[in-house]
Amino acid sequence: MRELAYAVLIAFASYRLWAFIALDTITRSIRVKLFKNGRHRWLREWWTCPWCAGSWITAGVTWLTDIVVDGGVIAPVLVGIAAASGTALLGGNDDRLLSSDAELD
Repeated sequence: MRELAYAVLIAFASYRLWAFIALDTITRSIRVKLFKNGRHRWLREWWTCPWCAGSWITAGVTWLTDIVVDGGVIAPVLVGIAAASGTALLGGNDDRLLSSDAELD
């Protein structure tokens, strides 16, 4: 049961980190500089994809959680996969994702 709680918490934390880099207005200027005029299209697609960047962010958060939590996370790979799915599902349902592509063109 503890692993389920970790998966949920990691998913929410990872989603928040992904949304910070991909959608939030505070990082908009960075995105505009990187991706204006269609530059770095592959990176833009990866950066704004909750399944792509979200999975890597979730892997990092899971790894850090495994290090920090006393006793570690049992089955960190399974927890990470479950959390990555949660991150991507949360990100895919974020209405800001629809408008983020348009702002960079």
